[in-house]
Amino acid sequence: MARSPEGNSRSPARAQIPPELQRVVQFKARRDPLNRMETGADFTRLARELRASNRQMGNAAEAWQTHAPESLRDSVRLESFKSGVLTVVVDNAATGFALDRALRGGLLADLRTHCKATLARVKHRVGSVDQAP
Repeated sequence: MARSPEGNSRSPARAQIPPELQRVVQFKARRDPLNRMETGADFTRLARELRASNRQMGNAAEAWQTHAPESLRDSVRLESFKSGVLTVVVDNAATGFALDRALRGGLLADLRTHCKATLARVKHRVGSVDQAP
């Protein structure tokens, strides 16, 4: 088989592939989703986001332990803190009502002053307060 001037014997054969099949070849030849360099960058970004989230949630948890009424601490679990919204889980609707009264009575202002991150609001939902093992 004669070699092409570039030294690649497959170049002339590739030029003879119909355009429809060239699209299939390009589709099949796309980047591997498990490319180690890209995966490493993804893990680095994920770790950075988790550190920031953990820092914010830890700060909110500390503020909650400091300022929340003791009657609410055992029946409320902090779930997440994203985009300025602290989401908490309450064990029943009565606890949700008590939480709402406490927030309107000054707890929200206390939490805002103690949290380093911006706390826009506290959202609650009824669910299981028990921590997963």
